[in-house]
Amino acid sequence: MGEFFFKYRGQIPAFVLVLAFPTLYFTNHIQNLILDININIISLLLILFGCMFRYITIGFSYPNTSGRNRNSQVAEKLNKYSLYSISRNPLYLSNMLIWTGIVVRSNNLLYILICLITMISFYNIIINHEEFFLKNKFKNEFSSWKKITPKLIPNIFIYKKSSNKFNYKSLLRREYSGLLAILICIAYIDILQAYISSSSLVISNNLLYFIITMIMISLILKYLRKNTTILDD
Repeated sequence: MGEFFFKYRGQIPAFVLVLAFPTLYFTNHIQNLILDININIISLLLILFGCMFRYITIGFSYPNTSGRNRNSQVAEKLNKYSLYSISRNPLYLSNMLIWTGIVVRSNNLLYILICLITMISFYNIIINHEEFFLKNKFKNEFSSWKKITPKLIPNIFIYKKSSNKFNYKSLLRREYSGLLAILICIAYIDILQAYISSSSLVISNNLLYFIITMIMISLILKYLRKNTTILDD
């Protein structure tokens, strides 16, 4: 089971979004349960914090680790520094923050709870599968790191600075599509809410401009990655 969820871990957000329409449609009457709080601000803060956490993690990671590989796990070194010194799974924590921010935008308590339970369950299976691989490969080094480093929730008091320089090229190569996907998912939730409440398809102009801009940036970075050496390490 762990191997299956690891292989298709990139589809977890898609599953979360598939749940949106039936959940929001049939529970529309219980929306807006969170009162006197600007939900969009909370959503944005969670997404921004998740992105920041993710980008710092990737920027300071060793090469050939923390990748998007699907068929097999790759780890030439054990990441133990930077954000990996305060959490063994900062990327999965980042993903959970980002997607929690997206679903919080729905302001539907049932949908938020379903998504949280789904993500926690799936990511826990994946983490256990990955750590089994790391334990077999790095043995005592992994065991020592595991003893002092939390599985998910960070402990900022045990932070250890990485000796690596921040690899912005790796970040640009890997993350442009993810940021575009986040914007599209935000638009999806907004459009879905508008359709359910008023049978109209509406998206804010600002969000539309952000998506168009990010599409252009993504196309440029994709071209540079495939046709030039500008983004090579």
